[in-house]
Amino acid sequence: MYAIAAAGLAACGGGGSKAFVGVTDITVDASGAVAGVSGQSLAILDSDAGSFAHGFLQGVDATVIGNSGGSASGDTGSFAVSGIVDDYNVGSAYVSGTASYSGAYAMTVVSGYERSANPANWEQETFSGTFDARIELHTALTSANDPGHGHSHDFDVVELFGTSDDGRISFDEVVIYSPTPPAQPSTLIHRFEGGEANLGGDPVPLRGQVAFGSDGMIASFQGQDAENLVAGGFGLDGAGFVTLAPE
Repeated sequence: MYAIAAAGLAACGGGGSKAFVGVTDITVDASGAVAGVSGQSLAILDSDAGSFAHGFLQGVDATVIGNSGGSASGDTGSFAVSGIVDDYNVGSAYVSGTASYSGAYAMTVVSGYERSANPANWEQETFSGTFDARIELHTALTSANDPGHGHSHDFDVVELFGTSDDGRISFDEVVIYSPTPPAQPSTLIHRFEGGEANLGGDPVPLRGQVAFGSDGMIASFQGQDAENLVAGGFGLDGAGFVTLAPE
């Protein structure tokens, strides 16, 4: 678990406890119940490839959810969260070529936290729609100036491309992983950094987790700027792989 951002809003309470705000991925089951949280559950989006959860958790233990830096016993947090349910099945592993996927996305957007320290005054919206994506294998060049490399050389990278029908999320040349050893197969969860949530102002940068294969793709993502907390994901069906030579 990691938190993209979790900053103290204010110290409150007689013991000097703190309230945190941020976004994070979470461990969640198929009912939307979150590990370490009681009395709150998340929305679930199901697909043939698997399920993900997304939503807004308020007043939770900041030492458990969000992995908030500097948090201590008694500190709480309010977080936009999302996570992949463990029992996903995306088919056989990606090896090379390109693959196309289509399905649905959903995300929770929380705003107003910059104006008030009280989560009850924040605004929460849910967006959803269709999402089309593709995976491509490309050859990139490592600079001789990169740490650990004495000379320039080519290596393969797997990139994610995709846009939702409403334009609210987009991914362009987002590197997921390098398939060269000792990389893990695509059917395991890989972290990525890239993509945008488009909410009318400056795009909110995203990072997240994704697994994909011959039958589908499942992902969750999170992002934060000065005005918005974003957490969501997508569940997509796949049409198999088309093998192409790397560029």
